[in-house]
Amino acid sequence: MARQRIDLKEGVGADPETPTVSKGKGDQVFWRNKTKRGHTILFAVWPFVEPWQPILVPARKDSIVFTVFEDAANGAYDYTIEPSINPPSGPPADPSVLVGD
Repeated sequence: MARQRIDLKEGVGADPETPTVSKGKGDQVFWRNKTKRGHTILFAVWPFVEPWQPILVPARKDSIVFTVFEDAANGAYDYTIEPSINPPSGPPADPSVLVGD
């Protein structure tokens, strides 16, 4: 089991933009907000064991930890960050969590 931290950075967005996690190992993810404002993470398709929920990340704090669901399909699970913290040029795509075996 590994725990992956995703930083929310002003003018950058999510870093790393697409972390890779393993469903077979019970990997976990959480978000660390490095900005002065709270943000909400919203997934359209939910890849975690915990019930679907908006992920709240208070200013300068961490979200709760989420465990990758062992039966989640392999692939990228896109999410949005509200309010946006992307650079003015925007990211190349929505950030995502890449689930694999």
